[in-house]
Amino acid sequence: MNVAGYGHILSNTASLRDAKVAVLGSSPISLLAAHIWSLFGAHVTVYEKNENFGGAWSKFEQEGSQYPISTHIIMPNELPAAILELFGAKARFWNMLPVEFDVNTQKSSCFPSKLSSEYSGLPFDYTSRSGGLAQDLLSSLSDQEVGFRYEKVDLVAELDDFIKITNSRGETSIYDYIFVTPAIQSSFEIKGKIVDIKYDSHINKSVVYEYESGGCFGSAFHHIKGNTPVREVQTFDASTGRLAIVVKLSRLGTFEDHEWIRETLQKVLGMALKKSALKTLGAVTYRNTRMNLQSQYNLGSHAARIVLPTIVSADEARHNDDHRYRFSQDISLVLNDIAFYKSLLFR
Repeated sequence: MNVAGYGHILSNTASLRDAKVAVLGSSPISLLAAHIWSLFGAHVTVYEKNENFGGAWSKFEQEGSQYPISTHIIMPNELPAAILELFGAKARFWNMLPVEFDVNTQKSSCFPSKLSSEYSGLPFDYTSRSGGLAQDLLSSLSDQEVGFRYEKVDLVAELDDFIKITNSRGETSIYDYIFVTPAIQSSFEIKGKIVDIKYDSHINKSVVYEYESGGCFGSAFHHIKGNTPVREVQTFDASTGRLAIVVKLSRLGTFEDHEWIRETLQKVLGMALKKSALKTLGAVTYRNTRMNLQSQYNLGSHAARIVLPTIVSADEARHNDDHRYRFSQDISLVLNDIAFYKSLLFR
């Protein structure tokens, strides 16, 4: 990487060189943080409590092929797109740009409905394939001197000059800094005081299908409006040569709504789906748990060595700002926010 002309950045990031840092979790945003810290000379250790990497972006295997457990989309602007490419993320063009589909009117519109500085109109698809963003970032991270520990962290304690983490076996490790996302479920302590952390939680359900007619639709993403069991649909050509269809259910949907889901898919995709050709590969239930906005403020505003991807102000926490809360959960918005990169580098 050519760093000529960036002396002011290098001087401000000198504290990272040879620093010991930890990253909790293996979601794409966590792995990107690990890449950035490693690039600037830190010694990085990634902790993951589950067998599968990727968090909500993890995969399951069926008949030798990999499939995502849910729908995903990111819309990075030019800077994060270049950073993702630098760290090994593979992108291709969407076969069809993401759309929002209203089942009541059966009309489609651009998704998100209003592209702005927060989102990108770049037609790059990082997710609709058997691999995936987390897997790309993990693969390129494995080529670097980065440590991986498959263990649960019970306590993160920040003291004046270091971070002490304690795993589920009571073993401790010392670091200079630590990166955590709002999804991390650990206890936090700052200078001997427990930080009050509360979580919002809801259940996500997804169904993954294969359809025998592959190669005719390709990669696409649909956000669904209306009275429907389906909230999102993502398609891509699977390695088997068939069309993979990933369906995220709405609150109305259940795994037993086979015919209602198929009828909705036919409307969304604009194609008839023969029952005999639509094969269910998996039905996945997972709990989406995130720190509420007040808890993100409680942790981020008092910590000097614990780094979160989003900075929450006292006013936003006090008013439970809905936009800021959604911002903290939206990987596209975090990636497109220069404050995310500053929080990692200017320690």
